Amino acid sequence: MSLRLLFSSVAMSILTGCAPVAEFKFKDFFYKNPSAPIQSAEPLTPEPVVGIARVKVDPRLEKILQSPVLVASKQNILASKTAIDVVNSQRAALVTGNSNIGPRISDESNADLEATVGVSVNKIWDDGGALNALEEAAELNLLISESLYLQSINSQLMQVLRAEQALKNFAEVRKIYDEQIAIYKESRPLLDAAVKANVITKTEVLKLEQLKLRGEEQFLIAQTGADAAKIVRTKFQLLDTDKLFKTYHTRWSSSGQNLEQLNLPRLDILSAQARLIDKDIKGIQATFKPRVLMTGSATAIGDDLDNPVGFFGFNITLPIRDGGKRELEIKQKGEQKVALDLQLEEAKLANVLAFKTLQNSNTLYVGRVNLLDTQIENSSNIVDDLELRLRAGTVSVAELATEKMTYFDLRNQKISLENQLINEILNFYETIEFACDLVNLCTDIEALIQVD
Repeated sequence: MSLRLLFSSVAMSILTGCAPVAEFKFKDFFYKNPSAPIQSAEPLTPEPVVGIARVKVDPRLEKILQSPVLVASKQNILASKTAIDVVNSQRAALVTGNSNIGPRISDESNADLEATVGVSVNKIWDDGGALNALEEAAELNLLISESLYLQSINSQLMQVLRAEQALKNFAEVRKIYDEQIAIYKESRPLLDAAVKANVITKTEVLKLEQLKLRGEEQFLIAQTGADAAKIVRTKFQLLDTDKLFKTYHTRWSSSGQNLEQLNLPRLDILSAQARLIDKDIKGIQATFKPRVLMTGSATAIGDDLDNPVGFFGFNITLPIRDGGKRELEIKQKGEQKVALDLQLEEAKLANVLAFKTLQNSNTLYVGRVNLLDTQIENSSNIVDDLELRLRAGTVSVAELATEKMTYFDLRNQKISLENQLINEILNFYETIEFACDLVNLCTDIEALIQVD
């Protein structure tokens, strides 16, 4: 078989993946299949992210997923998947066509214009594992993109849960405040009359006023938090008709004791970034090895397409000296990995510290709430006793009203203490980036990653 036929046969086998053909006409390749050498490709249009249609999710969560931050993060996952395809496309044969026109250089005085056409084929035969390292790196980048998406979802969800806790706290404070104001309004005319009659002193009225003002202060603080919470919910297009998430505040103990088993985004990201550096080092090391290309070309003069000049063989590139550049790159990557490993350990310690802090807060809460429960019970009994004594005329209205206000003030303190503990729980989940556990949505959220 001639050189032309050999190249044509092998080139076609590279292009098509079929066995070499017996005959291939250079002229036919160009004129019968004019679009074969080079085919234009239309630009890829990014896949639109229009919601999660193939996975049934909580309607409120679906609204959160439509936030610009999460839409952008989802698009990054699609881009990372495309990056893997880009790497794999480099394994295919690269085919290029070329054409030249100009005068032939000769001793003759007349310079006739001549045209040449040609085609060349290049395919990676052995690159020392560089493409494999690139593919593995692209897959790790996809994993990082998915973990960043989970991280963003938990972050956005935490904003909503903090807002909803502020709304729940305000609802509880408002109940107590309304009862306090009702008692105050009911008692104040009687107290003013008693002061005029010199039955009680102005000081006793002022004590009652102080308790009312303290209740108003707590009410205003809770109301301010609730107003800000409504803005946050509006940001995520959550309406008044959208119920608040049911939260499982008692899960923190189990989660904290099993931190190593949880799928925590930040730890996954740092771990994947460390492994990504290993793949970068592997890619650099591949450049120390010979790079072998299967290559071929054929060129023909325009008026003699059946007799092209061709070449087929292997191109071998062997690195000899680079001034130590690659060794320094490997050293740099190693130093970066050490830094990432330290960051990973620091993140793990931060999670453990957050859990221990919450444990201490819970212990303090239990002790304080037990004291408050005792005080609330005592105050309730005192109120009952004073009501009986008031009917007997042995105590004043001021004493009964003050004790009632004290009773509600103690209940307010308990609500404040509960709200403080819940916020400590939210702080813990925010630190470990696992807010989904609070609303039992972790499995559903992780399933979203599988949606194209």
